[in-house]
Formats: sequence, structure tokens, C-alpha cells
Amino acid sequence: MPLGTRLTPHEIEFILGDARPRALVYDGAFADTVRALANTPVAAGSIERWIALDEPVASGHDRLADLLAAAAATPSSGRAHRTKLGPEDICYLLYTSGTTGKPKGVMVPHRMVAWNGYNTAMCWQLREDDVSPIFTPLYHAGALGAFLLPIFTIGGTIVLHAGFDTEEIWRILERERCTVVMVTHDERQAAKTHRTVRLFDGRPVS
Repeated sequence: MPLGTRLTPHEIEFILGDARPRALVYDGAFADTVRALANTPVAAGSIERWIALDEPVASGHDRLADLLAAAAATPSSGRAHRTKLGPEDICYLLYTSGTTGKPKGVMVPHRMVAWNGYNTAMCWQLREDDVSPIFTPLYHAGALGAFLLPIFTIGGTIVLHAGFDTEEIWRILERERCTVVMVTHDERQAAKTHRTVRLFDGRPVS
């Protein structure tokens, strides 16, 4: 369940109370938000484990690198049992923006994710040698379903960005020899005002 990076602790608190997750994974950029959330009754009542991707790590929270190292050192017989999932099991939970009321959780099954990846890859004629920068937010259905998962499905290369920085995007397009790019209208306008627009016809940027 990805959480919006622009949400306030109060907004996140509502989602946590509705979804009741057992763990929350965060990176250092959101340490202040996590500290504020940890003091709320909803988070304290549902979240059993807080996992930091990097520094800073709040007191009492786990560091992902330490958990992975411990798992690697654990004999296979002592590891948690993995449950086999079916097509209708939930793959991820996305929350709406809440513009017409409270945010609502949308349950997306594995079946839908898989077929969306196959259909988009075929319709857009994506290939395994495609390279795509992903800078749209991964808590949004458009970023996940419209491009990241189809590229992943076809076996292409994904270049992840923390956000949209026009100059950095241009450098990555050239350096990584990107072949396909998805941008929103606002991002395209920002690129136009920042630098002369170049046309992409499916071939690497030269």
C-alpha cells in the first residue's frame, strides 16, 4: 500500500486507521512525518513494525539492511512460510485522493496487475530492450499501471527517480539511452519551457 509523499501526518493517519497495516516502511526524507505518526493512537494500535530504508532510524525502529542480513543468516527451515497467492488475491491497495469525501482504498488483485502489464506491453509494442525513466509518483495508479508494471512485465529497464527534475531528466534520457518516456501534461510543459523540445520516435536519444 503506497502512501502519498505529499500527505500530512493527519491525512496518513486516516488511511492507516482504515487499512490497518501491520508494518510501515519509510526512508529518511520522511523521518519527521514518521515520528509524528508514531505518536498517534491509530498507528500505535495497528503498526507492529516500523522499518527504515536508510538514516535516520527512529528509536525502536528496524533498519531494512539489518533485517535482510538477519534473514540471509537464518537457515531456510527457520524462515517464515510463504503462502501461495491466487489471481484474485490483493496485489496492492491504492487510496483515492479524497476530493469528494474521505479517501477510499481500491483493492487491486494480481490478475488485474498481470493482464494490465501484458495488454499495455502489447498495445504499446514495448520490448525487452526498452529503457524508461519513471519519475511519476508510485502511489498513483498512472505511474504503477500505465508504465512501470508494463515495462517490468516485458523485461525492460526501469530508471527510477525520486521526483521530476527537468535538467536531471534530460541527462538521464541521454546517458541511459532511454527509448520510451511517459509524461503528464504539466511535466511536458515544464520540459518545453526548460529546454528545446526534442522528438522521440522510439529510437534512443542521440
